Amino acid sequence: MTDASLVPPGARRMVGGFALARILWWLALLTIVGGVARIAATYPVLSATFDEPAHIAAGMQLLDRGDFTYEPLHPPLARVAAALGPWFAGYRAQNSGDLWIEGQRMFYGRDGRPDTGVVTLARFGILPFFVAAVGLVWLWTEYTFGAVEGALAAIALGNLPVMLAHAGLATTDAAFAMTFVAAFFAFLWWLERRSLPRGLALGAAVGLALCTKLLALLFLPAACGAVLVHRWFCDGRDWPVRALLLSGHRLVPPLAACLLTVWVVFGCRADPLYGVLSLADGVRQLLAFAGIGEPSYFLGEIAVHGSWAFFPVLILVKSPLPFLIAVAIGAAVLLRRDRRDWRRMAPLIGALAIIASVMPSPINIGLRHVLPALPLLAIVAAVGLGRLLEVPVAAHRAALAWVLVAWQTGEAAAAAPDYLPYFNQLALGQPQRIVTGSDLDWGQDVRRLAETLQQRRVEGLHLALHTSNDAQVYGVPPFEILYPGQPAVGWIAISEQMRAYYCAGYRWLDAYRPAAQVGASIRLYHVPGPPAEPSRPAAAQRFDWRVPQPCATASPGR
Repeated sequence: MTDASLVPPGARRMVGGFALARILWWLALLTIVGGVARIAATYPVLSATFDEPAHIAAGMQLLDRGDFTYEPLHPPLARVAAALGPWFAGYRAQNSGDLWIEGQRMFYGRDGRPDTGVVTLARFGILPFFVAAVGLVWLWTEYTFGAVEGALAAIALGNLPVMLAHAGLATTDAAFAMTFVAAFFAFLWWLERRSLPRGLALGAAVGLALCTKLLALLFLPAACGAVLVHRWFCDGRDWPVRALLLSGHRLVPPLAACLLTVWVVFGCRADPLYGVLSLADGVRQLLAFAGIGEPSYFLGEIAVHGSWAFFPVLILVKSPLPFLIAVAIGAAVLLRRDRRDWRRMAPLIGALAIIASVMPSPINIGLRHVLPALPLLAIVAAVGLGRLLEVPVAAHRAALAWVLVAWQTGEAAAAAPDYLPYFNQLALGQPQRIVTGSDLDWGQDVRRLAETLQQRRVEGLHLALHTSNDAQVYGVPPFEILYPGQPAVGWIAISEQMRAYYCAGYRWLDAYRPAAQVGASIRLYHVPGPPAEPSRPAAAQRFDWRVPQPCATASPGR
């Protein structure tokens, strides 16, 4: 049997006389460039999602006023990146005292007219994180597995719809995926050799992750701790665990670099502990939020404290099937061939640790919260695809590899520009039965609704939309709120989140067929009948939107 490790790297894998690594290198580069273009193409199509105005407002406060007081629950790095474009364009903080009001005010220009261009400027600030994430995964995989696998990892990650979706929004999730991967790789690099430069790089990377999302305090210990346990299990007495634990002086450079990074991100305040205290306040708010719980819709039910199956199921239904197949092959290869190599096992162990750490979470409001696991799974997928292409190359294995790459690339292309509500074939074309919220309906189709209504010459309607923005900003004609339990006639637009959370109150709409589907998240109805009576003003005062009206309630065990 030929030992692939004895074959010169340049001659290991050839396609039509060309080195496979070179072909994949160009495909990976094209994936990054094409990904940037595809993400930017969504800007004029998708309206502002629910959280974007608040993130922009919080970042603008730090940029313009040097304060970060609106909401410490989300650290400032990604928010500042989102606010940079608007700030350079002349937008400034409005000092409203509330980040949601502040975000709304930024939709109106200095002349008082609607100005949605601020969202486009803000979204450009997140694009570098996408490029950095794909590039870092490429370099990490090449460093650990080889050039072929490195390029395949970049292709796999760059064609994940969920990654393309959140990289196109002015939110914190894509940025956190990148900074987490950087911090996790820096830890592995430092664990390999605990030198001063690597320690400083580790501290800076951890500081950036902490300043992007507080989930770093859960994910980094889980992933890094799992790697430490695995290394101890594999190396046993050959690994000086005691020396690592007792070498406290080696932790000083990483800690100093981390604190310095936090200080810089929070604006180099005169008070060197301002950033640390803000992060601590954010942790307190996060723990209080988790203790209260957040209603979430999942598999036809609404639960206050979540479901352990939420994140595993969403990974299965919102990842392209070829990606999942490649991940399964890669995991099998690692477990069979490299299970005692902690460096090679780290991506698989890290991804599993992230998913396991968040499964008990009472907050189930989006796959985006475990987005950092997907770059690690892309590395595992690349290992699987690389195994199919190893020499001696079997035609059927090589064909399967190329089919999986082409299939995933085609899935991503077909999803454009609706990367956010992408679901694979396992959803059976009815994703609203599985989940809504930021995985399906985050307010991204309001602009499309306005265009549809204009084309149909609709002059007035009833609305029930999941959005934090004034629909009139996008040109929606005069409307009245459609409250649950109050049937109306005429034109009605309702989004999937509203249908799910207030199912009992809107169930009467099931008797009608939608006149149009707007994007993936809004149904447009025309209910015949006499002219609708104006909504009673008291309706807005009586109804509490914080109380869902489900058609089914979660079982006590969830």
